[in-house]
Amino acid sequence: MPAVARATVIIFGGTAGLRSTRITVAELAQIVRGGNPKRRRLYVPGNRLGFWIRVATDTVRSLDQQYQP
Repeated sequence: MPAVARATVIIFGGTAGLRSTRITVAELAQIVRGGNPKRRRLYVPGNRLGFWIRVATDTVRSLDQQYQP
């Protein structure tokens, strides 16, 4: 996956409630491995929710976390 691909995760946004935020692919990889380098208030610790994956030919272009109530 290219380092420039777009990745979004769902976080608690304080009084705004849940919101999505863009992160780097490197940070996403750390979150998936169980880390949280920027101490984001993740919707689900460990990020065990599903993701939408967009692919162009054979290259991942974006990963967007799917909200599941």
